[in-house]
Amino acid sequence: MDISSADLLLGISEFSIGLAGFSGIVAALAHRSGNWVQVDRYRIGNLLYSGLSPGFLAFFALGLNASDIEPDITWKFSAGTLALVLSYGMFVTVYGRKKLPDKERVLISIPVFYIQRMISLIALVFQLIAIFGLYSEYIFTIFYFGLVAQLFVATIQFVRIIFVRPKIDDS
Repeated sequence: MDISSADLLLGISEFSIGLAGFSGIVAALAHRSGNWVQVDRYRIGNLLYSGLSPGFLAFFALGLNASDIEPDITWKFSAGTLALVLSYGMFVTVYGRKKLPDKERVLISIPVFYIQRMISLIALVFQLIAIFGLYSEYIFTIFYFGLVAQLFVATIQFVRIIFVRPKIDDS
């Protein structure tokens, strides 16, 4: 099967948009009462960031690829942009978790939190490998699977928002 890079990136974008759309529906249904606690805002924000960023980055890479820029430069620049997005996302999630009130912070599963951060960190390391030209024949593949890793993190968050609805003890 011969699939072009454009087809793969369009698939990433479609999945990203679908995930974000379903996230909005879940958020609306879960909070019909209007009671949004900070942990829910934190979780939805992280989900939308890690779910939408791969779609936008895929569109960005498609635009670069359609230009007259050499493919190696296109994929290195795309990998660099993804590395920045991953770095910012890791900072925001760690910092945001620290800002949660103590009674809500305990609702964030530590093992799941660190698994998601490790997935993002591994994807970041591979993007740096691509930027510096190591394994240059796999630059697009590394970039692509970095996007997939972000979507995987978003999918974990989506599933947890739907199925893991912890109660907050008001005491």
